[in-house]
Amino acid sequence: MEQLKDAPITYVTLFFWIVISISLLYYLLKNRKDIQLISGILYIAILIGSLSINLFIYNKTAEYDFSLTEEKWKKDYFIPYLNTQAEKQTPVDIISLTPDSKQQPAQSISLHNKNLSTVLIRPINSNDETLIKVTIKNSSTDKPYLSYKKIEMDISPIYKEDSYYEPILYIPLN
Repeated sequence: MEQLKDAPITYVTLFFWIVISISLLYYLLKNRKDIQLISGILYIAILIGSLSINLFIYNKTAEYDFSLTEEKWKKDYFIPYLNTQAEKQTPVDIISLTPDSKQQPAQSISLHNKNLSTVLIRPINSNDETLIKVTIKNSSTDKPYLSYKKIEMDISPIYKEDSYYEPILYIPLN
């Protein structure tokens, strides 16, 4: 894989040699009756040489890899985007910190913390119980609450609008 820092000069060079090749071809076609045999062979050799240079430079440009890895995408694009999203806080009742539930946990993604605990919670004004993977932290508040972020639209099958991002369950100390 070639270095991407060389890409701009390579593309300029390719354009330069394409212009030279087209100019030579135009000159040969325009003056084909006036060109003598020896100079015609020389022009054709120069044209073949310039076309070979074009092919070489074109193959070099085809080796450039402009794609992003998922890690680079997360670091350069997704984390800054997620940092612009508002943090939501939902008061919850903690049903179980060690659930035995067979249900699938809600999709939660933590980009900074890989040690997530699975808990069963219920939002205060709801009867729906949710199994979710969260980071658990102590809090000085009176009631537990879930802090998380959401994205505005689906990006991929992994990064969805209904997923919980950076979920943190704050539990009162008392």
